Amino acid sequence: MAKRRARPVKLGEALDSWVRSADRQGGLSRARAVSLWPEIAGPEIAQHTMGIALRQGLMSVHVDSHVWATELTLLSEELKDRLNAALGEGAVREMRFTVSRKVNDARAVASEEECTRRRYGGERVRPAELTTSEIEAIRKQARTIESPDLRDAAVRAQIRDLEVKKARDAQNAAHETDKGATEPKKPDIR
Repeated sequence: MAKRRARPVKLGEALDSWVRSADRQGGLSRARAVSLWPEIAGPEIAQHTMGIALRQGLMSVHVDSHVWATELTLLSEELKDRLNAALGEGAVREMRFTVSRKVNDARAVASEEECTRRRYGGERVRPAELTTSEIEAIRKQARTIESPDLRDAAVRAQIRDLEVKKARDAQNAAHETDKGATEPKKPDIR
């Protein structure tokens, strides 16, 4: 029996074909719909929405207000077309926009994470020296802790935390000053 020679196939095409055959319930395309939502919707819409699920052709999106729900309902055909272009024709047959606190809650969490990243992330800083009154305030707060070992650990952790925060704040203030110095000043017109 002669061996059959297959035509060469690009690795990406082979993987796509394999994933489609392995994902018979469409879980990956549903997950892709949700993960692609911010890109498909664009930055302004994504700021007020959160893609939740794609089930049986229905794309559910949480919105932060009734105004946005109404606006997006009017844009639903265009958004549906964009999703189908990315996922494959017929993946999304209908869109539903529901007002939910989850959007604002997610936005608050993201804002807190960004604030924490700015405060603690980035390049390492040399801890700033604390004043005697700052150290005393930390020790005073920790006096209520009964266990001496736990109290000492809490004091050390708070001191280190404040040292890093002060250093990061000083670094950010210096960066803002440098940034302001390089930007042209606006003329004072009175």
